[in-house]
Amino acid sequence: MGANLSAPVKDGVVQQYTSDVMKKKETRGTSALGKDAFLQLLCTQMQYQDPLNPASDTEFISQLASFSSLEQMQNLNNSFAQTQAFTMIGQEVQVKADNKEGFIQGVVDYVTVSEGKANFSIDGVLYPSDKLISVISPLYSAKQNAPSVPEQKFEFNHEKPSDLNIKMDLGKDTGAASSFAVVLNGKAVDKSMMGFDAESNTVTISKDALKDLQDGSYKIMIVFNDQLETSVTDKVSVTVSGKPKTDEGSETADTEKKEDAVTDKE
Repeated sequence: MGANLSAPVKDGVVQQYTSDVMKKKETRGTSALGKDAFLQLLCTQMQYQDPLNPASDTEFISQLASFSSLEQMQNLNNSFAQTQAFTMIGQEVQVKADNKEGFIQGVVDYVTVSEGKANFSIDGVLYPSDKLISVISPLYSAKQNAPSVPEQKFEFNHEKPSDLNIKMDLGKDTGAASSFAVVLNGKAVDKSMMGFDAESNTVTISKDALKDLQDGSYKIMIVFNDQLETSVTDKVSVTVSGKPKTDEGSETADTEKKEDAVTDKE
């Protein structure tokens, strides 16, 4: 015989039994068994055990000890999860979200703990830390969002000089640059000879910056002030043709030098 009864029997029919534990809508969490619920189940088991085959006290103690160990492990896991969540402050992360991409990416501003669970604040919105998908290295993010310049080739003729319009991308998010410098023929182009259109991401180099260049091909280097200090050296070039024009002062000075040379010979 010896089977334990979990519900009373009346006239040979097992009666429906609902304990206080089963009536409770909440225990300790949605999926975890709380200590109070466990103790009530233990009392119920003792109350309805088979009197001809009762469970030993050591069995109950063993069950209680097992539950205590499990509870301590859960508490430790929760504590570790919260500590790990706080290390995400300032990091760029991806968390699951109900949008078309299925995730939100951004920098964790701060972490809050509510009812034992940690939440990330990204752009003022809280997301559960257990929705974390990935953590992005700042260096990787900077590389992915760094400034760039497409390959471009220009022709410049001293007979018909014109400005150069160079396309570029200043980058985005944590990899964006707020300023840049242009180096031509080993010299930085003066700011007064440059202009930048933010809508078209185009920098204009004045024709006056090229007026002294001799015939030949020149590389134009662009240096950004982003996190990686990106330098683009091999994407933009200009081929110069024709003779540089000299102003009247230079021509007069050259003539005087030639006259002085003739006088010396005489």
